[in-house]
Amino acid sequence: MIRIYSLFSQKQCQITHSKTKHLKWNSPTVKSTSHTFKVGLKKPCRKISLMGGGGKLNGLEQGGTPITTNLGDGVVSSANSGVLSTLFSNPLFSAGFGLLGVGTGLALLRSAWKYILLYGRRNFLISVEIPSRDKSFGWFMEWTSSREGSNTQHVSVETNFTQFENGEINTKIQLVPSTGTHWIKFKGKWIQVERVREKNVVDMTSGNLWESVTLTTIGRSRKIFEEILEEAKTFCTQKEEGTTVIYTSAGGDWRRFGFPRKRRPLNSVILDEGKTDRILKDAQEFLNAGKWYIDRGIPYRRGYLLFGPPGTGKSSFIMALAGRLNLNICIISLQSKGISDDVLNHLLNIAPQRSILLLEDIDVAMQKGMSGVTLSGLLNALDGVAATEGGGRIIFMTTNHIEKLPPVLIRPGRVDVRECLDLATTAQLKGMFRKFFPPLEKSDAHLDVESENERTNDMALKFSTLIPNGMVSMAQLQGFFMRYKESPELALSKAQELLVASDSHLEKKSNIEELHKNSLLS
Repeated sequence: MIRIYSLFSQKQCQITHSKTKHLKWNSPTVKSTSHTFKVGLKKPCRKISLMGGGGKLNGLEQGGTPITTNLGDGVVSSANSGVLSTLFSNPLFSAGFGLLGVGTGLALLRSAWKYILLYGRRNFLISVEIPSRDKSFGWFMEWTSSREGSNTQHVSVETNFTQFENGEINTKIQLVPSTGTHWIKFKGKWIQVERVREKNVVDMTSGNLWESVTLTTIGRSRKIFEEILEEAKTFCTQKEEGTTVIYTSAGGDWRRFGFPRKRRPLNSVILDEGKTDRILKDAQEFLNAGKWYIDRGIPYRRGYLLFGPPGTGKSSFIMALAGRLNLNICIISLQSKGISDDVLNHLLNIAPQRSILLLEDIDVAMQKGMSGVTLSGLLNALDGVAATEGGGRIIFMTTNHIEKLPPVLIRPGRVDVRECLDLATTAQLKGMFRKFFPPLEKSDAHLDVESENERTNDMALKFSTLIPNGMVSMAQLQGFFMRYKESPELALSKAQELLVASDSHLEKKSNIEELHKNSLLS
């Protein structure tokens, strides 16, 4: 419905109807004998309604009787053109309409540009995020800082500081990409490196702010990122070849303990005859028998218990064995604060792959009040339902007093191999002497090599006869040879010192046990 008011009073509307009618439009009366007549709107009209395609003109006669006349499209066109011309002739309306149009256009362009960028990023760009908790984060940062021709201009400093017991200081300074956006070129492709550091999010494992690095490049293949990470890993792990990495438990996670240690030769730890070969063979067979365990439904884990007096080489042997098997060592201290049954179970389940799990002095940890771990919690962590097997889990436990351990802890299935590392035997005495005074090489032309080696062997045999079996520990022997390492003759002549030290140690130990017994009786 369109209403026309006196806004158009000075204009003429063409009205077409099929019959002659007398129309009263607030006077005067208009009469037409043709199908077309004109009405001049000099005064405000009452009401005109337009309906339908051709429309109808509704008017009122003087007597109040409504009349209807067919109305053509002329009224519509004339009215619409009049409204638009009047509105657009208003400068305020024109300016507002223009601003509205410009704003709408800019908003549409902005939305379209965002859509184009999003579409392009999804279909023509590929990216990978490296969180700071992942090992690849450190590898990538170190690899980036060492690359020749790197275009990273904004860097931050990372300093590794080590002070040794003798006062020597070793520092290593690295310049790594700082937070922000950087560009590197790898195999002819430009890669955007974006490093982000969260201000209010802390990594609970390290205590540092949470960081991440995002790599972005053009393409749809992830192969370039795999090549970058593989090259970074190779670059960093080459420095650790021939070393053993030691991890310690810190809260609910594992942390590296110090720097990687050079692998210790297995023959540097001298055990009684046959024990080294027996343990090494068993461990090698276990690591190579993964399919055999899986096919028969047997849990793929192996437990070892080394027991004996202090200083007999239990921890040293485990360190050397890990180097020989190319494994790392994860040390779990059950006496640490904050460790509980749940934490222990979690640590065993997230232990680094190809590592030996070491529980030292397990007898002390089992004493009441010495640890937050209960016996049932330890048993469940070792072989419970939630116990992980990984790629073959090896657990070593050490103790000085096997008699103090509950039988349920060292039953078969939890402890598969037991070895007693006792005080030095004749074979160990002879082996330790030869370790510090090895055979001469045949390249020493100015010496009679064979006769010298034979003389050294005779002194080693004589030394082993001077010290009875089970009198001294391997730690005492090593300390003794460190003092007299200048010549085998000097070491042989001072052998009696070991007996004196051993007697004093045994007497002191006997007195302590006697005092402890008396205190219990009283």
